[in-house]
Amino acid sequence: MKKLKIVLWLGFAMVFLAACAGVPLNNWPGLAATEDMVVLAYGQVHVVDARTGVEKWKYPEKIDNASLIFSNPVVVDNKIIVASYANVVQALDAQSGAVLWTFDTFKGKGKFVAGPVVAGDTILVPSTDHHLYALDLNGKLLWRFQSRNALWAPVVADEEHVYLAGLDHYLYAIRLSNGQMDWEVDLGGPLIHAPGSDGNGRLYMTTLKREALAIDKQDGRILWRTPLTGSSWAAPLVADGKVVFGTDQKKAYILNAENGQVLASLDVAAGIIGGPALFEGVPVLVTEGGEVFQFKWDGTRGWTRTIEGQLGTTPVISDGRLVVSGLQMKNLIVTFRPDGTEDWSLAASK
Repeated sequence: MKKLKIVLWLGFAMVFLAACAGVPLNNWPGLAATEDMVVLAYGQVHVVDARTGVEKWKYPEKIDNASLIFSNPVVVDNKIIVASYANVVQALDAQSGAVLWTFDTFKGKGKFVAGPVVAGDTILVPSTDHHLYALDLNGKLLWRFQSRNALWAPVVADEEHVYLAGLDHYLYAIRLSNGQMDWEVDLGGPLIHAPGSDGNGRLYMTTLKREALAIDKQDGRILWRTPLTGSSWAAPLVADGKVVFGTDQKKAYILNAENGQVLASLDVAAGIIGGPALFEGVPVLVTEGGEVFQFKWDGTRGWTRTIEGQLGTTPVISDGRLVVSGLQMKNLIVTFRPDGTEDWSLAASK
């Protein structure tokens, strides 16, 4: 428990220092992508042509230490929705970067560490001020839900419910239409990533108490628990009846989604903070040591590449390329082709 408290304290300190420092170097960047563009949130928002790697624009032009943006953006209806450490949500025109609207009703009350998610015509943004905010696509507040503690994890949603994970150990099922809670379940440890989900009515979580769990979406019943080596900090990949993720203790896992059995595990050279991306049908993970590697379904490695920097952001896919970003990198973005060949990169600003 003492170690767990230290880890959480360091995480909160990282968020605080980012807001005070002159140059934001200690926060994992956010990534989003469409077939046409890659969006990087690293203090400010960079929009890059997915085919050429040419930067189209950035917002703001100069980093504003009072309103840093690091969480994953989301692209919808030619808008890029971003959430900042000032507890402010903005919609930017995807072509020009112009600000279309700003939601700042609760500015300064907390920080948006988690990125926004769009479910239908609703934008959902959790805050460290203990609230989940639901906005319409014009930035108007629809409702807000209060949890017991800070919220660091993005949500997942279906047609009826929003599933919210909190540092208070609870997973909540909230009605998308009005913000009313239908069930909650204590998973026994802090929750810092979004649930994974499948088409079989299950949610998949890990906790900072080093467990993986499956939860029934209908009533919140815990279906299985599996102990882990280390903690997972990003949402798992759920595909083909398997749950894939890595941990900060240099371990990659594939679990049976039905019963939690460990089907495969792989030791790696550095901690895994980001989640897996499904790239050409194969999971790809990144490590704090700069490795980018295929974690094949049989538990073995495929191709492996090493780049300069610490990789802790979940990769995204754009125009047939794997897109990665991280800390202390020569380039802000590096992309890879399906065979692992490095493609274009976005150089850091001078």
